[in-house]
Amino acid sequence: MRRLLLAVGMAISASACVHEFPFRQGEVDENTIVIEGYITNEYMHHTVQISRLSSYEATVRNMLKGAYVAVSSGDSTYYYNETEDGIYTSETKF
Repeated sequence: MRRLLLAVGMAISASACVHEFPFRQGEVDENTIVIEGYITNEYMHHTVQISRLSSYEATVRNMLKGAYVAVSSGDSTYYYNETEDGIYTSETKF
């Protein structure tokens, strides 16, 4: 699980774009992990939210606890700490 999240974090930082998600109503995989966050050029602590998809209509999120989150850019790696259930904030500003 941690390796998956690390790989996803690296993919997000490397691609630096928005990936289109093909929406197919009625098809929900409860094992799907949703990672939400923005990494900008602003010098600050960045935040990422991680949850599991339960349904497209769900109003309550199933926040993912205990994940290992890191973002790499070039020779730098930035580690995140869980500040709330499913909310991860970078240890340092970048």
